[in-house]
Amino acid sequence: DLGGPNRAPKFPMPNNYSFLLKYAYTKGDAEVMKHVDLTLKTMALGGIYDQLGGGFARYSVDMQWKVPHFEKMLYDNAQLITLYCEAYRYTNNNMYKQTAQHTIEFVLREWLTKENGFYSALDADSEGEEGKYYVWQTEELSRLLNDNYDLFCDYYCVNDIGYWEHDNYILMRNHETASILQKYNLNEKTLHEKIQNCNAVLLAAREKRVKPGLDNKILTAWNGLMCRALCEAYLTFGEKKYKDIAVSNASFIKSNLMQADGSLKRSFSNGAAKISGFLDDYAFVIDAFIHVYYISQDELWLGLAEKLSNYSLKHFYDTDRNLFYYTAGTSEQLAVRTSEVSDNVIPSSNSQMAINLFKLYKIKGGENHLKIVSEMLKNLTEEIAHYGAGYSNWASLYMDLLNDPAEVCIVGKDVEEKLLELYKHYLPNAIFVVTASPSELDILKGRYVNDKTLIYVCKNKSCQMPTSVIKEAVELIEKHN
Repeated sequence: DLGGPNRAPKFPMPNNYSFLLKYAYTKGDAEVMKHVDLTLKTMALGGIYDQLGGGFARYSVDMQWKVPHFEKMLYDNAQLITLYCEAYRYTNNNMYKQTAQHTIEFVLREWLTKENGFYSALDADSEGEEGKYYVWQTEELSRLLNDNYDLFCDYYCVNDIGYWEHDNYILMRNHETASILQKYNLNEKTLHEKIQNCNAVLLAAREKRVKPGLDNKILTAWNGLMCRALCEAYLTFGEKKYKDIAVSNASFIKSNLMQADGSLKRSFSNGAAKISGFLDDYAFVIDAFIHVYYISQDELWLGLAEKLSNYSLKHFYDTDRNLFYYTAGTSEQLAVRTSEVSDNVIPSSNSQMAINLFKLYKIKGGENHLKIVSEMLKNLTEEIAHYGAGYSNWASLYMDLLNDPAEVCIVGKDVEEKLLELYKHYLPNAIFVVTASPSELDILKGRYVNDKTLIYVCKNKSCQMPTSVIKEAVELIEKHN
């Protein structure tokens, strides 16, 4: 009854739940959706989530999502933001919106650098003790919260449920707020205000503690994941700040980590880019750039995504095995070049590359991309069937190849407004192509009409009559499913 896998330790595994969401939607499977909902809810209420500061720890050591391994990683938080955005679009559950936005606040506060890159991680320990920065004792809470102490303790399980060790409590949320409202004779709004005030007091007190150590490397792949998350958040919530930071982060990657020949460096620290990129750097940056193209409607980003893909195909792809190597053929030759194929806490670089190539094929054409994607998938059909949890990003792509998503072209000056309207719906079977002006992309040629913004829903490049009505477009996309 706590969601997630039936074992400990428990890792969030965002790509598993992203796939299950898509599956539940496509198949109309209420049972699967119930499991996804339960998991996302219990994680957000649990100790694995920093109830005061936002953001998720790497995993919980128990079955209850209660006691975290207190380390926080950029890659987890980036993917979880994306997942909670997707889940919000599907369910309109406000808790998912709050979790995504609170987590973004945490990332921007702790990890955004002056160059618009993102640092990598926060350690679990401070002053040599794991979790010391995050846990509380009752005397300190009572002193800081005065009259609101009892209410806070009920709300955040400062009781047998949240007790950890050595008189320390891990804050977890009590999902039975109805009983709290009744007990304290409050309405939702007043409860929310009181809790917000308590949180602010405790956050200020926590800021004075010795902070966990910061890993201040800027890693290309993880920045790609975070850039994608901010694009996703902008598209989901329409908050302009997210768009601005996503574009700035993409520009940072382009200026500091991408070389003229289309290659990437792996990390950036002390003002310099270091180490030749591995396949995951390319996979997640391409994905980010495609999404930056969506939010900016600037085809520059699409061109860069294609340039990176071409570089990857030239230097990483093994035509005999129909898979990408993890290292480039140009890099200091390792004795054995391996390929990474199974999806873990981060999806495999091969599955993400295959998804990127499929998207680029849908947006820009190029049968060769489709052929490569099909060959890559063929390698893994048995693994997907036997161990879904380790191949969920592949399974997501497999569903796309079976269902063939619609190409949804939005053409005209109000393109962004229409895109944000469409994103109020959960539409995993749509791949968008966007422009505010006449475009040379094959699928968009001749579709621009002055003073109109039109939406074309297309299947294999042949399009239905355009509409400017969101409701009609959504129906066409859903019918296409």
